[in-house]
Amino acid sequence: MFSKPSFLETFKRKGKWKNFDGNINILSNINDSDISKILSEKGIHSIQLYEFTQPSKSTWQSLNKLFEKNPDIGLRVLNHEKLNFSFYELIPSVRLSFNCLVQH
Repeated sequence: MFSKPSFLETFKRKGKWKNFDGNINILSNINDSDISKILSEKGIHSIQLYEFTQPSKSTWQSLNKLFEKNPDIGLRVLNHEKLNFSFYELIPSVRLSFNCLVQH
């Protein structure tokens, strides 16, 4: 019997990113040469880090170049662990949206 892959199985695909209706989920480190490929994705409105929690400094720098040239594209960071915001200094050209799990 054939079954539809689960949401998490979709993330396991090979490649550096996946387009979910214009929300580009970064899956592994990217570089400057990936920016034009990402921008050619259909309907792009945001970059999201969901499972990929340890982007390299060069990935942040490449993303900043993307945001610098495309200020309408936002960044969403979804994380259920403690988050070190030091990356923010590497992406001054971005508008951010955070979804974090709050434990009481």
